[in-house]
Amino acid sequence: MSRPIKIGPLKLRKHMLEQTCDECERKATREALFEAEEFLVIHRYCDKCVLKASYEIPA
Repeated sequence: MSRPIKIGPLKLRKHMLEQTCDECERKATREALFEAEEFLVIHRYCDKCVLKASYEIPA
């Protein structure tokens, strides 16, 4: 299981729908970036769930 390499505010982009938290389905306010082998994985979280953010690389 890996910890985020960077956590920052959710950057809304043009034509982007409202984002929900990957854990609890509330409105997302933060983005967490994870390094997974050769890829960069972005997950979106609310302020509460971002504190326990982690990512497990699928087998």
